[in-house]
Amino acid sequence: MLTGPSAIRPGLPEEKDVLLSPVLRTEEFFRFLNDAVQAGGKVLSGGVRVELDNTESPTGPFLSPTLLRIDGLKGARKIECVQKETFFPLLPLIVIEPEEDDESLGRVIEFINSNEYGLRNSFWTSSEKTIERVVRQVNNGGLLKINDSHIGFVPWLGTHGGTGLTGGPFGELNYPLLRTTHLQGVSIGHGIQPRKAVFEYVASKEDVK
Repeated sequence: MLTGPSAIRPGLPEEKDVLLSPVLRTEEFFRFLNDAVQAGGKVLSGGVRVELDNTESPTGPFLSPTLLRIDGLKGARKIECVQKETFFPLLPLIVIEPEEDDESLGRVIEFINSNEYGLRNSFWTSSEKTIERVVRQVNNGGLLKINDSHIGFVPWLGTHGGTGLTGGPFGELNYPLLRTTHLQGVSIGHGIQPRKAVFEYVASKEDVK
């Protein structure tokens, strides 16, 4: 079985295990990408247009899944692909700086809470102490998943929106009786692998179709 970005391939809608669809406005994607690179980001994979057979092409209608490395939380929010919702196969991976005072978690939580969209958060850790602190202090979002992907909650997003620019704090259904209450769904998973959490959910949705 293929793993990593190479397993996410373009294809026709009726083909099984196809996740990539064509992108009409690729200039916006490359604007995000170039902005990150100019800010010091490094392209670890992808960053090119590809054809249906996954070969690189300057006119390809698909975008190769792109993984960016961004070093340090400081200044990361100023990079557009970190600050905004891109809706492209573009994932910024922020590698935090070593901390002399061992307060890396505190700075990560502060960074999460600074997201102006505040929609969903997925946090992975094996430490029970860390889980307790994250659940207690992460307050930005309509959904917090611990050791699981937020994708599995998609059918219920109507009742759990965001706290910022996305969804609204009362969910997209905007229940009148809940307008004075901040809702945040919290789920804690155990023994779940990140890849399975995402791709097995996608496969199960295909089976339903």
